[in-house]
Amino acid sequence: LAMLYRDTGDLTLSREMFMRCLEINPSNSAAKFQLSALVGDSDVDQCPPKYIEELFDHYSKEGYDTHMVENLKYKVPDFLWDAYMSSRKARSPTPADANAATSSSNALENDIESLNIVELGAGTGLVGSRFRAGFSELKKTNKEIVDVVEFTAIDLSSLMIVQAYNLQYNVTYDTSGNVIDSNVSPPELIVEVEESVYTDVVVQDCSSYLEDRIEQKRDPADLILAGDVLVYIGKLDQLFKNVFDAMSVSGRFIFSVEKLMATDRTNVGYVLQESARFAHTKEYIEETAKKVGLKVFSCSEVPLRYDGGKAVNGYVFVLTRID
Repeated sequence: LAMLYRDTGDLTLSREMFMRCLEINPSNSAAKFQLSALVGDSDVDQCPPKYIEELFDHYSKEGYDTHMVENLKYKVPDFLWDAYMSSRKARSPTPADANAATSSSNALENDIESLNIVELGAGTGLVGSRFRAGFSELKKTNKEIVDVVEFTAIDLSSLMIVQAYNLQYNVTYDTSGNVIDSNVSPPELIVEVEESVYTDVVVQDCSSYLEDRIEQKRDPADLILAGDVLVYIGKLDQLFKNVFDAMSVSGRFIFSVEKLMATDRTNVGYVLQESARFAHTKEYIEETAKKVGLKVFSCSEVPLRYDGGKAVNGYVFVLTRID
């Protein structure tokens, strides 16, 4: 009832019902968090993991992706891809890149980039699918090759992540096992196969996963993605530190946040909204990044999605290490 009243705009009755929930069950973390959002509790700095797990297990039902893309005009995967492409074009060749390019006189004249990718809060895989499609398009149209060494999806919802685990994309090989461009290769040499979008999926909290990855001394991540994930985390200090520690020297952290104007009800740079999602100021992101050794490579203001016919505005950031 509390959720129904909230969704229909009766916030007074919604608050009353959430309070009634807590009278019945004081340990109901979802009701406590939702009530905090409605009363503007400034002491809450992130969503309870159990709340996120239950919320997205519920959202995992059939039709979620269609609802996001068609009804809410959700464009975050496209915005993250555009940000990646912009950062890629501006990327300066490292000494390793230069050595690789000149190591063989028979080397292809392709721009090859090898990536270990980690996607935080991957959900059903909308972002991962967009990136796989983008990599394929790069190969076909520009002859630019992205070698995805690892693409790991992290999410708290096991029902969401199982959908990401089952996602497939089409890959074209020649009979020697090389990825080719099906538009120019003879048909008799083409072999069409389906491969998984992600090389691995993990059910875990984002920050905890990064900490474990660092402790296990896994290969640094060249690209860390987070589409519509930081809206469930207010205070970003620990996450940003873990991102820095898990990221390669030339790595990029690309993510979206909902926009909070500096004049809104905040003195810490983020606010838990009545929607039960956090919004952040641009200044807070910049300052928090700088504290841990990251800098803003780019920031774009975009309409993340539409809610009730109105655009929910946000930012897409690309963070890199401070030189």
